[in-house]
Amino acid sequence: MNYLGHSIITTHIPEKDFGNIFGDFFKGNPSYLDLPKNIINGIILHRQLDSFVDNNNIYLKNTIFFKEYKLYKKILLDIYFDHFLAKNYQKLFNDSLKESSKYIFNLAITNKQFLSEENISKLNWLIKNNSLYYYKDIDFIKYTLNGISYRFKNIDLSTSIEIYKKNNKIIDNNFFEFFNLLTKKREYLL
Repeated sequence: MNYLGHSIITTHIPEKDFGNIFGDFFKGNPSYLDLPKNIINGIILHRQLDSFVDNNNIYLKNTIFFKEYKLYKKILLDIYFDHFLAKNYQKLFNDSLKESSKYIFNLAITNKQFLSEENISKLNWLIKNNSLYYYKDIDFIKYTLNGISYRFKNIDLSTSIEIYKKNNKIIDNNFFEFFNLLTKKREYLL
């Protein structure tokens, strides 16, 4: 999750970008993983970015809307942040979401040998559904949330769509404010 969010901080070093964008696919201390140095550095960057986000008051303002989802509210924030980025991609980045999605998927395909079978399966689903591109569509977000809910079994995250629709102007304004902060902090995070 939050692949587009992590892609904001690209280094243009393909292996490092792969580690950053797909850092959730790797568990444990990155220093002990049998991976190329640039991928390890990307995973470390991913975790630094996660820490920055998880402790940022602007980003966390939106948790108020999803408080009923308790432990899952940050997952929802990540998904809705990617939705925000996707639907505003051209305006925010002056770039094509379709081309950026291809770059991200090509990174993953090129470095597939470093992924577990389970993560290759996740990656194949992302590619097959062109997920990063379709994150801009709220119906695709609902489809994604249904899939995640199926894995968790004890909660229906897709019901958050109505909350998002009702409050999307405020939520998106908070995300826009956070995006501006994140782009200013980009050099600090690198």
